[in-house]
Amino acid sequence: MIRNYLKTALRNFLRQRSYSFINVSGLAIGLACSIFILLWVMDEINFDNFHQDKDRIFQIRENQTYSEGKIFTFSSTPGPLAEGLKMELPEVEQSCRTTWNDRILFKFEDQAIYEEGLYADSTLFKIFTFSVVEGNRNNPLPDNSSVAISQKMAAKYFKTESAIGKIFKLNNKTDAKVTAVFQDIPENSSIRFEFIAPFELYLRDNQWLKDWGNNGIQTYVKLYDGKSRGAVDKKIKEFVKKRNEGSVVDLFLFPLPEWRLYNNFEAGKQAGGRITYVRAFGTVAVFILLIACINFMNLATARSANRSKEVGVRKVVGAQRGSLIRQFIGESLLVSFLSLILALLMVHSLMPLFNDLTGKKIGLDYANPLISGSLIGITLLTGLVAGSYPAFFLSSFRPASVLKGNLQSALSGAGLRKVLVVFQFGLSVVLIISALVVYDQIRYIRNKNLGFDRENVFYFSRNDGIRKSFESFRSESLQNPAIRFVAEGNQNPMEVGNSSGDPEWDGKTKDDQILFSMIYCDYEYLPALGFSVLEGRNFSREFATDSSNFIITEETARRMRLTHPIAQRLKAQGKQGQIIGVAKDFHSTSLHAAIEPVIFILSPENSWRIFVRYAPGKVEEAVNHIKTVYKKFEPNFPLEYDFLDVTFERQYRSEIMVGRLSTCFMVMAIFISCLGLFGLASFTTERRAKEIGVRKVLGASTGTLVIMLCRDFAVLILFSIVLGCPLAYYLMLQFLKQYTFHTELSVGVFVLTGFIMVGIALLTVSYQSARAALGNPVDALRSE
Repeated sequence: MIRNYLKTALRNFLRQRSYSFINVSGLAIGLACSIFILLWVMDEINFDNFHQDKDRIFQIRENQTYSEGKIFTFSSTPGPLAEGLKMELPEVEQSCRTTWNDRILFKFEDQAIYEEGLYADSTLFKIFTFSVVEGNRNNPLPDNSSVAISQKMAAKYFKTESAIGKIFKLNNKTDAKVTAVFQDIPENSSIRFEFIAPFELYLRDNQWLKDWGNNGIQTYVKLYDGKSRGAVDKKIKEFVKKRNEGSVVDLFLFPLPEWRLYNNFEAGKQAGGRITYVRAFGTVAVFILLIACINFMNLATARSANRSKEVGVRKVVGAQRGSLIRQFIGESLLVSFLSLILALLMVHSLMPLFNDLTGKKIGLDYANPLISGSLIGITLLTGLVAGSYPAFFLSSFRPASVLKGNLQSALSGAGLRKVLVVFQFGLSVVLIISALVVYDQIRYIRNKNLGFDRENVFYFSRNDGIRKSFESFRSESLQNPAIRFVAEGNQNPMEVGNSSGDPEWDGKTKDDQILFSMIYCDYEYLPALGFSVLEGRNFSREFATDSSNFIITEETARRMRLTHPIAQRLKAQGKQGQIIGVAKDFHSTSLHAAIEPVIFILSPENSWRIFVRYAPGKVEEAVNHIKTVYKKFEPNFPLEYDFLDVTFERQYRSEIMVGRLSTCFMVMAIFISCLGLFGLASFTTERRAKEIGVRKVLGASTGTLVIMLCRDFAVLILFSIVLGCPLAYYLMLQFLKQYTFHTELSVGVFVLTGFIMVGIALLTVSYQSARAALGNPVDALRSE
């Protein structure tokens, strides 16, 4: 029986080559898109899952409450917190302090390379599953002159030799002996590093961390029992307030499984994160599969006339409806699995491009039961969904009506086909509008005036050689006409991470709890980065008192309620002076957040970044000149630099990635829809061939016939646009709400989508219509 079903299916498959091609290729593209999305979603969901005790691991975060009800959530915590929690909370099994990722120069013999890693307590290895493969497993960092490195780093410096006992020179200052080699950190880890240096080394040079009022590191804890989270949250909430009078900090536990997908906070509460993208692309995968399945269903019912007599004969000779249903479902599953094979070939060939688009290193691991099971499950579901209605539809034909040639009553289903076409293209409308809005938002971000000029600027960290002779370095750098400015500052203006609530000014009340972003800089920082001073002036060497004066932004003046801020008294960061200038507001964080108040402080000694503005089109000349001058002042450190506009692009790489993928999946959805429409149009024109012949004989023009054949499809497309636009409008409103600054939903997007849909659909249908209209009516009427 099964053999007979298979033979019949193969015969039908080969007999209807164009129909089979459309079905297989449409399903294959839909499956390929869904597989890509499945792999991406699984990678996102599985982030950090390799940690054995993930349900007991937490990061300590804090909510800081200020005036106007503003609550800011930070992962930066005080230095003494980890030790305090371990000592006072019996629920805490381990605690750990870490810095953010830092780049340190590692020197071994003639190799000197910057590596990225952390300063951390050795308890890091007891909290997280970072396996030590060589060296001291119980105490990987036994003293302050030790360092733990990754397998990759060990192979880079020592090839096949053991790294244990080898001595690095760190930043040309400190000797560090390799005491442990740990397994390379998985790609799907939120915490990534190539080395771990003792935290005490960092603390030795940053004594301010010993104060409960200063934040600057990250704190992690591992509880004995993850179920005690609620009790621990209550205990730690005011932990800092009890040790730091006037603190506005409330602590809470942030569980490891939520770090990747639920990392956004608004008003002290979780407000989504990358989970939004996971859900969005999961929905897109379902949309695309539905579009592909609808193609199959529409084409199967449209070509039912070709198989009606087969069904009638089978029923006459005793075939039961159940066996017919199994046969048609089997044919559907055959097409589905053939499509899967083609889809997998597409996935393997396009995987490098997909990884490049997403910035991941995803592979298709068939040995993973979750992946292989998902592939089989999706294919079976697709085959069943795509073949279910055709199977029940074809098997319902009454043999007497079919064999008498009375097909009008048997071959129903035209109404359902119209509904499915509207639904299919309605989904395509949603995808097109979504892709256009995402693209528009990315363009808005890229073209947004940030309040300073990020173009033609590169920056790098300074070391002792340049710090001691910075004016000489600046002077020699400016000798090249390609260099316009050389300035110092401690903050990238797009990612200001230094903040304080301590500033005092005349008129400040007890209720004025405001968090100000602080930028330490020199005299050239503001002009070098293109900041506009709207009132007053910039810092100047002509005024000795500027060493204790300040420049504020418009938002700062508003928060301080200063109508005329120039010459007003201000005290901040241990300095007391006057406000000498008001700079135009700028985006010191991402466009997801509102404009924050910023205070500029003249303090070159606390500035550790150098910003170089060069003449447009002179990037190569400027970089080469700086390299030459840098090597003269800093021969022991290689120059590592980055461009401000490139940093800006990285800041929004998630949005850019979403935009690219949205465009790709939109194109695929339209292609699949049009593929089905092309097949449906071909069957429609084939069925109406005699009608077209008669009309031509009676004098109908080719244009009239084409319009007649296209009209029905055009009406369906217009219905799909009307139905799809409201849903797309709602979804895109939710998307744009993520950004404080965003583009607006314009009527133009919906009008453009309408033209795109109607144009593509009519282009697809008109080919078949024109071909039928141009045919010789004799060929269609010959049998009459």
